[in-house]
Amino acid sequence: MKRNSTIWSEQPMVIKAYRVLSTDTPTLVVEVASDPPAIFEWFCNDKSVQQDKRRFQARHGLNITTLTVHEPEQGVYKCTARNPAGVSTSYGYITVNCE
Repeated sequence: MKRNSTIWSEQPMVIKAYRVLSTDTPTLVVEVASDPPAIFEWFCNDKSVQQDKRRFQARHGLNITTLTVHEPEQGVYKCTARNPAGVSTSYGYITVNCE
């Protein structure tokens, strides 16, 4: 029995260009519509955030993922949503200003 899979992404709700203070704790949000459900992964400057659980807290729901950033790092933040039909990627950029 062949099962069809689809993945599509809406524009990110929060991921855009942001200026934050070094003491801020921004939360990035991505929503997708996916069947079967997507598997999410976050990156900061092309490095997976899973390796630094002290600074990054990712939470995944059925159609939404959030990334809370403690001690924000300036650069490109990327979220991938993957299922058997393909991959969708959302990007954002954070600029960190000193207080």
